[in-house]
Amino acid sequence: MELARRAGVQRKQVQQIESGANVTLETIRQILPALPNLKRVTLGGLEIEVANADLEEARRAAWAMYDEMKRLLAALGAPSPPAERKARSRSERETAERLERRIPELKRPKRKGHA
Repeated sequence: MELARRAGVQRKQVQQIESGANVTLETIRQILPALPNLKRVTLGGLEIEVANADLEEARRAAWAMYDEMKRLLAALGAPSPPAERKARSRSERETAERLERRIPELKRPKRKGHA
């Protein structure tokens, strides 16, 4: 499978996305750049236009929306996720930890003239 090769992932991971199965954010992160004609990504209620878009800005916006959703759920008194969902695989935990470490970086305002 050409897409799996270009993205550097296993064919099974591409097949999981194609069939609508659950995949990790890391898998999505690896596959999206390998899609040359991608113009828009929809994840749940979040839609991101990626053609000619600043991907860092899109990531920051997604994290801001995520933070707002957490605050809204807390304000509504939403219960915590079921215990079985809290149990994660090692790769999911590692990905979550890596993303948590990046949150402060993604929240920082972008300064003009700096990458």
